[in-house]
Amino acid sequence: MKIKLSQFILALCLTAIAMSALAANRNYKGENYKGEVAAPSVQQRYVQPAPPPPSLTLHDGPYVGLALGYDLYQAAASSNVSTGFSSSSNITEAANGIVGGLLTGYGHAFDDSVYFALEVFVNASRADQTDNSTIIISGNSLVSTSRLSVGPSYGIGFLPGIKVNEASLMYLRLGLNVAQIRALQSSVLNGGTVIYNNRYNWSTGFNYGFGIETIVYSLFSLRGEFTHTDYSAFTASSGIHYSPSDNQVMLSLIYHFT
Repeated sequence: MKIKLSQFILALCLTAIAMSALAANRNYKGENYKGEVAAPSVQQRYVQPAPPPPSLTLHDGPYVGLALGYDLYQAAASSNVSTGFSSSSNITEAANGIVGGLLTGYGHAFDDSVYFALEVFVNASRADQTDNSTIIISGNSLVSTSRLSVGPSYGIGFLPGIKVNEASLMYLRLGLNVAQIRALQSSVLNGGTVIYNNRYNWSTGFNYGFGIETIVYSLFSLRGEFTHTDYSAFTASSGIHYSPSDNQVMLSLIYHFT
């Protein structure tokens, strides 16, 4: 059967139109054959970036905290008390133990780098140690017992510091501490007491040291510090003279109100 030229041209035109329609349908991302809207391609999707987490910043204003640490007390004890023999002595007594307490204060940063805080605290110490010794003098037995223990303490501190970054700072501690120090000493000669002293004394001392504090979560910060306190000396009724001091390591968890 012969095909006319006009029919052949018409067939070619219809074929081209059909192929163009098919290509357009493939590129169309709207409704599918079921009338549903097709999902956009990967290139067409726009993902909203997640907001960055809030930066941790050491806050100004009032704060409270819980502290836990370790005390290392020493007391130089000297005496010139006569026991019938010779009792002049110069010894150093020690008392170590756990210490814990509460603190509250107010801090403020100036020029985003210089920091000052003023705080007060109250602590309770378990520092306690007893030493016993026996000396034989001309056939006589002299048994000596010495004990140094520490009870409650309180004080005030000034903390100037420098912010390392927005979340951390290094600081110095300068302050005044008051501690209850118990000194006990007795000497027993052949079963009879020669010297006895058991005294509680409130001693005041200058406190100084250094520390570092960093924010760990939202309004909570963690502080670690080392301080030394030289306490005022006192003399017991037995004539023994005590000069106490303390080295303290402390770790504190602090809550900032703002």
